[in-house]
Order: sequence, then structure tokens, then C-alpha cells
Amino acid sequence: MSEYAFIGNLILTGEIRCKTALHIGGSKDAYEIGGMDNPVIKTMKGMPYIPGSSLKGKLRSLLEWSLGKVTGSETCKCGELGCEICRIFGTSADKKTKFGPTRLVVRDAFLTKDSREELEALGSTTFTEVKTETAIDRLTGKAKDGSLRPIERVPEGTEFNFSMVYSVYKIKDETELRDLEFFPHILDAMALLEDSYLGGMGSRGSGQVEFEKLRLVFRGKDYYLKGEEEKQHTDQVNLRMNSGEREKFIKALHSFLNEGAKDENPGSQA
Repeated sequence: MSEYAFIGNLILTGEIRCKTALHIGGSKDAYEIGGMDNPVIKTMKGMPYIPGSSLKGKLRSLLEWSLGKVTGSETCKCGELGCEICRIFGTSADKKTKFGPTRLVVRDAFLTKDSREELEALGSTTFTEVKTETAIDRLTGKAKDGSLRPIERVPEGTEFNFSMVYSVYKIKDETELRDLEFFPHILDAMALLEDSYLGGMGSRGSGQVEFEKLRLVFRGKDYYLKGEEEKQHTDQVNLRMNSGEREKFIKALHSFLNEGAKDENPGSQA
């Protein structure tokens, strides 16, 4: 048996709704003179999106702080077998680990069909709004000269489709599927994000988001190798759980993956 046996993937999907306008900065290199100084990131077709790297990085940061994994100015890079942060989000390429591949993949999140149509109906060609900010002299209460700046933002109410893939492996020396024990930490991070902010200028009102329409499915190894059907988790996925609800959810995951968890044949190793 391989040291790491691939069991399958948990696929978490849903929508991210902007409760306030969102600014995730993009490159200014391609903008003409007189264009936006602080643009949002967009696809080649000019539509704003949420990069998976931005979402994953924010989730990791919030979870690191909540679990006490930040020491001084250092974030977690231990690579230890029992470390939730390193196992879920990964470590640097040159770091040797005992848990195999990084478990979590976060896809780029693109506009939902409804949001795109709503923005187009408003006559928008950029799918964004412009907020003008300025720096205030706190002694005089007046705007500082030359401080006026336009900031591009995705409007409040805009929704994006998101997708996360969480790989489940059986590690040789572990008696339980520890990956299932760690999966709820992703939900914890999402709950933390709802009361924090995504992107820039969060302390000034931007970036409040909410996760909606959550759906969880399991695609076992044979989904990919033998064309078997995926399994849908029928219970509601909640971001906030007390200890009893958390234990029940983890037990449900074990039951959900029961057939795959009994498969000891090694799968692909990334």
C-alpha cells in the first residue's frame, strides 16, 4: 500500500454575495491615460471576478489567527502531520511534509448569470461602480490637497459562483480519516470571513460578503476511474456549529464516505 491512499474529493459549491461593494485590485498596466487609477481585477472579457488565491489566502489568514497559529510576525509553516493549517492550505514547495498533497483547492469565482444580466440591464459596460475617496485633515476637518482618488468596486448585491475541492486521503499510520476531522475548519474560516472582509479597503466599508446556497458532494476515486455517480450530502451545510453539531457533522461525513473510506487501494499521488 502507498503511504497515501486517495479516497476522493469533497466538492463544496455555492454563491458569494457582496453585502457591501467589493474591491480586489487588478493591474493598472493595461489602462490608458485618464483611466481608473484603482481598478478591480477582471477577466480578459472585462468582467470582475474573485481570484481563488485571494479567497484562499484570506480564509487561511483568518483561520491561522483563530487557531493561535501566528507567532510574532510568523505565520504557520510547520508542515507537521497534525497541523490543520498546513494540511488544508499547504506549505512552501521546498518544505518536506508527512501528510502528502495540499488538501484544498479554491477556484476562481465568476459572476452568476443573474448578476451579470442585472448589471447589463443597468447599462453597465464595466460591471462596476466608482467610489471617490479623499484624505481628511483631522485637525481642520478639510480634505487634503491632491488626495482625491477614484476607486473601482463591484456593486453591493453582486453574486459570484464559487467552488472548492477538498481531497481526502488515507495516511498509512493514521487509524482514522483525519482529513474529515479537519474539513469543518474550512467552514469555520468561511464563517470568520463573513464578519471580516474580502479584498481591500475593508476597514472603510468594502468587502463584506456572505456565503449562500451551499452544496456538498463527494466524488470517490471510482467517480474518476470507473464512471460512478457522485454522492450528494443531503443535510444542510451550516458554517456555524456548536460542539455537538460539529461532532454530528463529522460522523455524517464518515458515513457519507463510508464506502470510499474502506477502499485501501492507493490512488493518484500529486
